[in-house]
Amino acid sequence: MLIPLAIFTALFVVWLVVRLKTKKARNELLGISLFPFGWSIAMGLWYYYSNTTPTTKPLALSFQWVGLPTIIVALVGGAICLAFSKPQPKEKYWGLTLSTYNSI
Repeated sequence: MLIPLAIFTALFVVWLVVRLKTKKARNELLGISLFPFGWSIAMGLWYYYSNTTPTTKPLALSFQWVGLPTIIVALVGGAICLAFSKPQPKEKYWGLTLSTYNSI
């Protein structure tokens, strides 16, 4: 749990330093830093619920506590990257889906 949190902290500090020095930061770096942060949240939830329940040993890790925060962080990170990325030219993505395959 501490290693992904340290990775998140390092990436976030690099992003923050670049943003403060140049006033233009790459938001992809911020988005990438969210994935280890999501992993740390998932492990923190497991540790908390596993060790605060009244049993004599830690409980098994449920898939929902790993999957749910990871999905949420992936969706938020994707939305952040999509919101701050430059629009791509239509020729780059047109024809990649079945609805636009023969439309060029």
